[in-house]
Amino acid sequence: MLLKRCQNCKKRGCYMCERISQAFDYDEYLETLRIKRHETFDLPEPSVNLTIGSKPLVIHHLQASSPVFTRWYWGYALSNTYDGKVNRDVTLDTILKDTSSQWMGSLKSGRMIIPADGWYECVGNPPFEQPWYVRPWDRKPIFFAALSGWKSDVAPPDSTENTGFAIVTDGSLKGVVDDNGRRPIVLTHEDALEWINPQITTDEAKELLEDSRPEFDFQWYRVTRKVLDARYQEEDSNIPILD
Repeated sequence: MLLKRCQNCKKRGCYMCERISQAFDYDEYLETLRIKRHETFDLPEPSVNLTIGSKPLVIHHLQASSPVFTRWYWGYALSNTYDGKVNRDVTLDTILKDTSSQWMGSLKSGRMIIPADGWYECVGNPPFEQPWYVRPWDRKPIFFAALSGWKSDVAPPDSTENTGFAIVTDGSLKGVVDDNGRRPIVLTHEDALEWINPQITTDEAKELLEDSRPEFDFQWYRVTRKVLDARYQEEDSNIPILD
């Protein structure tokens, strides 16, 4: 599937918007949240370079007695729009201010968390664009807040842009290194579990989004330009390059 670039990417020729890494062993994500995997199933190899249109690992608690660990489509096309736009993210401002949009339905019954070990940002214009990798100083798993069009009758392999997810971002903060980007909302471990708690209200969910982990929790450094290609999955994707 060929993916449309966001407007910033069209201008700059860079595809790094909201690219994430899920390179840890999957059980490590669950252990960090003290969640037990209650079923055994085949999982893909960890990926260091995931983008919109892929099916990353997600954790949710939608119509289940305990949190579910599965894969889900990244990208969400709202059914009440006519432009065919597939959202890779939704801004915090949209969620806080627009109480009538379809995002409110997702806030009520489509909350997910996306486990990861870091994300990528890109600076510069082609042919000199340079990717950077952002990860926590403690190198432990992190958890992005996400909203989805989840439906109970859609199996994970069948999830598409009509039921997919979008990561929540804070446009007011921009990226860590990319001034044209939007920073993903990273929840603490406790807030991540609360975010998928089906018992909390939409107002309580909004409050969690306003308490994202601060910038000083993270470090960032330049990485190989090979990672600009979403097909590149080598181990050096997240390794700092020398100046």
